[in-house]
Amino acid sequence: MKEKFENREKIDFTTRLADFLQHKRRIIIIAGAVVIGAFIAGISGYAIWEKTSGDNIQAVEELYDRYFEMGFENPAVNAVNEEETSEYIASVREFAEKKSGYAAVRAWTILGRVYQSRKEWPLAEEAWSRAAALKPASYLTPESLFNAASAAEEQGSVERAIEILKKISGEYPDTFPGIARSSFSLGRLYEKQEDTEAALSAYQTVVENWPSSPWANLANSRIIALAINR
Repeated sequence: MKEKFENREKIDFTTRLADFLQHKRRIIIIAGAVVIGAFIAGISGYAIWEKTSGDNIQAVEELYDRYFEMGFENPAVNAVNEEETSEYIASVREFAEKKSGYAAVRAWTILGRVYQSRKEWPLAEEAWSRAAALKPASYLTPESLFNAASAAEEQGSVERAIEILKKISGEYPDTFPGIARSSFSLGRLYEKQEDTEAALSAYQTVVENWPSSPWANLANSRIIALAINR
């Protein structure tokens, strides 16, 4: 008797399910189509994004190759005329302003190097700062910040350079290969401001955290010199 009751329940459930599917089949079909469509659109969107990203990276690396071809690394022997140089700078800037992600970061760093080689320090600082500000952050970010600090110092903006270097020390102490040099530079800039205590603290940080670095030797020599002159 119990078995018959259970079988009857199964039959009733199956019947109700069949009735539900029959009455709601149009909604189910539409919903299924929407889910499938969204899935296909997601795959297509990712494929397009991946191709576009790849194309952008290839394009920016071509701009980087051209940077070397045009001799910016050695301005003394740069035989490129000013008109061609201006056209190149304009094309890199346009690319940097229109793109995003790694391709944009890379383009701004190229511009930073161009302006740096031409000693156009305000433009160099702008380019390096814009590279560092882009998200997501990349391994180029602390390097760009360091170069922005150097450009700021070249303009006589010691305080701005210090703030940038402090940002590197605070956010990239374990990931920036040039952190020892950056920390030494911070001490050197404090010396420029005649802030002996801050300079000693920065130099001591170099000695304690990166003792095998050549910058630790320089920091030690500055610590001794400052101690003698106190």
